[in-house]
Amino acid sequence: MMVRTKALILTICSYLVICGCAPKPRVIPYLDVVPDASRVVFASYSGDATDVFELTLGTGQVRQVTSTGAWESGPSYSADGRLVAFSRSATFAGPSSLYIRDLENGQERRITHDNAVDDAAPCFVGGTLDIVFSRAARRDKYSFGGYRWYDWDLYLVTAGGTARRLTSLKSYSSLGPRCSDSEKRILIDVDELDRSYLQGSILDLQGAMTGRWTNDSDASHPDIDGAGRITYISDRAWEYRYEVYLGDIQRGDSKQLTSLNSYLMTPRIAARANRVLFLNDPGRNGVVSLWWVGLDGTGAEEIAAAGLLWRPEIYCRP
Repeated sequence: MMVRTKALILTICSYLVICGCAPKPRVIPYLDVVPDASRVVFASYSGDATDVFELTLGTGQVRQVTSTGAWESGPSYSADGRLVAFSRSATFAGPSSLYIRDLENGQERRITHDNAVDDAAPCFVGGTLDIVFSRAARRDKYSFGGYRWYDWDLYLVTAGGTARRLTSLKSYSSLGPRCSDSEKRILIDVDELDRSYLQGSILDLQGAMTGRWTNDSDASHPDIDGAGRITYISDRAWEYRYEVYLGDIQRGDSKQLTSLNSYLMTPRIAARANRVLFLNDPGRNGVVSLWWVGLDGTGAEEIAAAGLLWRPEIYCRP
C-alpha cells in the first residue's frame, strides 16, 4: 500500500482540528534541502494557519520565511538555493496558487492565477525558473467529512507566467512531481487508488513517459539528483514500516539505506553532502523529527528534534 493513502490520516486530523474535535497536529510532512545540506525549508503550523520556515543546520537557527495568516505548503528550493516556491491558500482546503519568494531580499510574486483550482507541490526544473506542479480542477465532498480536491494533473509554468498542462490523468490525489537538478526529467508519484500505468514513471517536459524510476509497487515520495540517483521510501521489507532506499536510473538497482523500523517520509538527496535527509514520524501523528543518512547507508542520526519542527516559531530569531 502506498504511503500517501495512509497519510490521509494526517489530512483527517487536520480537518478535525479545524472543527475543534482533535489536538492540533503541528507539522506538515514536506521539506526540501539545498545540495550541500546546509539549509532546509519546510512548512509548519504558525498560529491558526501554516507558514514556511528555513532551518540552518550548522547553527540550528530557524527563520520564518512567510507570515501571512494563510495556509502555505510544499516549499521547494531553486537549484541555487536563493528562491523558494510554495503554495498558498487563503482558507484551509480552499483554492490555492503558487508563489516564489527571494530568500535574500524577501521579494515575492505570484506565478499562477487561476482562482478556481488547487495548485500544489511546486518543483523547479533544473537550473531554470520553470516550475512543474500538481493542479486539482475539482473540489467536492470528502467521504470522511468536509471537502477535498480531486482530478489532479501535472502542469508546467514558465518564468514568464504561462501555465501548460502536461498530463490528462485526473488523478485521485496530488502527483508529487520531483525534478532533477540537471536533466529535465520529472518523477511522479501516482496514488495507488489510481492504478495508473504512470505509477513510478519518469516524464519529459512534454508529459511523455520516458522510463520508470522504480518497479516497486510500494515505493513513494521519490527525489532525484543530477547524477540520476533516486531516493524513495518503501515498506517492501516490512509492511507499514517505511524505510529509505537509494536507486540509480542507469543501473536500475536499489539498496536500503535505513533500518529504523519506523514511519519515514519525504527523503531528499543532498548531493554535495552525500546524504539523504528525511522525516521520521514514529508515532504516526504528524509530530516528526529530521534525520539524515549517508548515501552508503551509514551515519543515520537525528539532526533536528520534533520540537523544532513542531513549533518552529519558538526557535525563530528576530
